This record gives sequence, structure tokens and C-alpha cells, in this order.
Amino acid sequence: MRKKEDKRSGSASSCEEKRLIFAGKISEKKGVFSLLRALTLLAEKGEQFTLTLAGGAGDLEEYERIRKMAKEAPYPVTFTGRLSQEELADRYLASDLFVLPSFFDAIPLVVIEALACSCKVVVSELPGIRSWFGANAKSADIRYVPLPGMQQADEPVKEELPLFEERLAGEMEKALHDPKSADPRAVEGLSWKALAEKVLCED
Repeated sequence: MRKKEDKRSGSASSCEEKRLIFAGKISEKKGVFSLLRALTLLAEKGEQFTLTLAGGAGDLEEYERIRKMAKEAPYPVTFTGRLSQEELADRYLASDLFVLPSFFDAIPLVVIEALACSCKVVVSELPGIRSWFGANAKSADIRYVPLPGMQQADEPVKEELPLFEERLAGEMEKALHDPKSADPRAVEGLSWKALAEKVLCED
């Protein structure tokens, strides 16, 4: 496996601009609006960072609203479109933090991929995700954000989004300021083959 570039060496490391990445469908249900608003809270506190949104559009009207919000954000946002696995791995390796504030998902494989590329991870606390990683990757550098109340399986209660976004901003801030580096060995046993074997055993 290729190694992550060490961007933290030197006395000025704490002042360096951090690189954040999201991977998945660029949509509301994946939490992208909440991610942009939460990062605005961090930018208003003086944090310096860039955001990469890797993935394709679902609903085109929704996607254009996201692009408009990103254009008005007080920090740089890059849209990559869909990437190959190799291209996405390169993006992970160049990033400090992977964020997935999704409102509905199974165990997201993108989280495992990001961890394997030495990214710290902040993810919404989807049903079963904490216990699954606790059982299969105990030492993985993951921070969980409690979901807002849900009125449907993938639709959050809008009145609870501000608190969710404050918590999301708080966990991202903690991750960015934690001097400890993520260790990709935490997910060494979670190859595609190993995952398939685990699923078969659980069935």
C-alpha cells in the first residue's frame, strides 16, 4: 500500500491548512448540506481547511443547490465527480480527515477505505456502526456524531439539524487538532475477502 504523505513535519505544522474529504453521492441524504454548514461554523472560528467532495450527483436540482452553497462557503470546495478506486485512494492519501455525515447507510465501505489510507474519520452514528467497528477495528480513529431525530429512515427532523451540525463541527475540530496520526493497521483485517467471510459467518 502506498503511504500517506507526511504533511505534519516541521514547526509550522499546527498552522497548515487541513484537507478534508467526503466520498459518496452528493446529496442531502448523505448529509452534504449539513457538512457545508458545519464547516462554515469551523471557518468562522478561524480554522483553515479545504474540502473535497468526491462523487456523482443524485438529483440534479439538489446537486445544483449544493454547488451554489459550496460556492458561497468561506472555504475552498472542490467537486471531483465520480472517481476510480485508484483516484479516490490518491485523494484519501492527500487528506487529513474523511467525513461522512450520512443520515442513512449500511456499514459504509468508504469509511474502511479512508481508514486504510490513514485518514482520521468523523461519521454520523448510523445504526450498528459503532458496535461493528468496535468488534472489527477497535483501534480505528473514528469519531461518531449522534444522528438527529429521524421522521423517516433517511429524513432528519429539520429542527434538530442545527444541533447535529454543531456536534459535527465539534468532532471535526477535535479530529483536526488531535496530534495523533491515524494508523491504517487498524483495518488490516478488513479486506474485501475478509469482509465477505465475516458477512457469510454472520448469516
